[in-house]
Amino acid sequence: MKNLWNDMISLLPLQEFMSLTSVQEKLRAFAPCSIFYVDSLHVAWILHQFPSKLLHSSICIKLMVVLMPTIQQVNTLLSLSSTLTLSVSSYDVVMVALLLDLIMHSPMHYLIRHHAMTPRCLLNLLSFVEISS
Repeated sequence: MKNLWNDMISLLPLQEFMSLTSVQEKLRAFAPCSIFYVDSLHVAWILHQFPSKLLHSSICIKLMVVLMPTIQQVNTLLSLSSTLTLSVSSYDVVMVALLLDLIMHSPMHYLIRHHAMTPRCLLNLLSFVEISS
């Protein structure tokens, strides 16, 4: 089976991603990170969960979902999802708690987007949706 997440990664500059360790040091928290995607829709979600007891009150919680804009079904699927994101300065950590039955693929990838390195205008192949929680 073709790994569509690898195709999405190729659309972005490599410096768009940084290690989970760097994020944990930034947030002073420890949490698992994994990627879920649905092959049939060619959609990818970067999931990152932080237990609320480990979060500092200064951390702003938002929604930031990375998805392919050409897939029409995404809006419907997104409405069925409960999503949150933790944003610390320039680091956007995507956390999507999906109500859908998605497929988890191994090995897990530990990636986090670092928007400070690449202007968003250069990321026109991906759509960014933000909603304050």
